[in-house]
Amino acid sequence: MEKPQPIQAVVIGHNKKEASFADHLLPPWNERVIGYSNIGQGRQKNQDAASFFLFGENPLHAVLSIADGLGSSFFSEQAAWLAVTQIPKDVGEGGELADSCLRVHRKLVDQQLHSLETQTAHPKKIAANMGTTTLVMAEIKENNLTLSNIGDSRATIIRKGESIFQTRDQSMTQLLLDSGELIHPLQTRRHPLRNVILNALGSPEPFFKTYEGNRIMMKPSGLPVVDQLTLEKNDLILLATDGFFTNLDEEEMIDLIHETPWHLLEGTLSSKLQHVLETGETSLGETANADNFTFVIYRYE
Repeated sequence: MEKPQPIQAVVIGHNKKEASFADHLLPPWNERVIGYSNIGQGRQKNQDAASFFLFGENPLHAVLSIADGLGSSFFSEQAAWLAVTQIPKDVGEGGELADSCLRVHRKLVDQQLHSLETQTAHPKKIAANMGTTTLVMAEIKENNLTLSNIGDSRATIIRKGESIFQTRDQSMTQLLLDSGELIHPLQTRRHPLRNVILNALGSPEPFFKTYEGNRIMMKPSGLPVVDQLTLEKNDLILLATDGFFTNLDEEEMIDLIHETPWHLLEGTLSSKLQHVLETGETSLGETANADNFTFVIYRYE
């Protein structure tokens, strides 16, 4: 059986200072999908990436994704780019999600090991270490939504101006929340362990910790947490890296998305984030996160 080929494919990021889906999407999808990425404040690289793949219009089959290359690895923008191109394409063509994620995960781990060996043998040579990355992905088949996330990039489903679902981070602060050591999500915003990611594509750790059924469990690194939902007309699917959602209070963010006309939404959100970065302070009085920020919004019709 021949694999379905994407009707449209747009990928942004890969160390661009600023990039938008609007420069590449064809009608009518430019009126249903928004994607924007920015290098942030004082960063040398943009290690975020985002993609939109359309495999069918009738019936609908679309895949959207965002990845945040982890800054501890100098070449992590390559890992993010690989994640948002290879995995959504595999899934859209009928491949198994877990298999695709593990293939990319192992490729990144193998590349890091090769780089380490190269630099050990040739200390002056800069090896192409592809690094590590988060991934959050939304696959839409008719009105069925599958969310897959690895790390701390998030998906939020907004219905009639309310958040009805949000993915759970695979991070140390989420683990502390789940175990009861932290009692409110706002406590994670200033926590000293807020940047510790437990699961990532390319992670050298073989397993990550997660809290399920009142106990901590170990799961293989590189595997996503998967959630299934049913979409309703005018639902909004928001995917975002932590450089986006840590700089906006959740209620403020949802109100802004719900109340802003669609054709102004990308500019309004990007301007809001730029203002936070320029002032150095969020609306909650916290120090701004100067990281790269990327968001994708899809409107289901």
